[in-house]
Amino acid sequence: MNKNKTKKIFRKYSEDVLRKALQEIKEGSTLRETCRKYGVPRSTVLDRIKGRIPEPLQRMGPDPVLTTKVEKKIGKGTTAKR
Repeated sequence: MNKNKTKKIFRKYSEDVLRKALQEIKEGSTLRETCRKYGVPRSTVLDRIKGRIPEPLQRMGPDPVLTTKVEKKIGKGTTAKR
């Protein structure tokens, strides 16, 4: 077995950079040039343009068990007052 596994890098770009790239393409810039300029994969941009990935990008992972309102209530009860 290979013990020297490298950690897979997930997304080297931010959501903001992806939005800028999409906007530039909508304004008439070429797909290839824009993807190189911003460092965003062409397949990701095409998926966004064709609607395969919904806007805005959903959070990864399971749905939260507690609602935000309940979390805030719990947080208020556990914080120390000085």
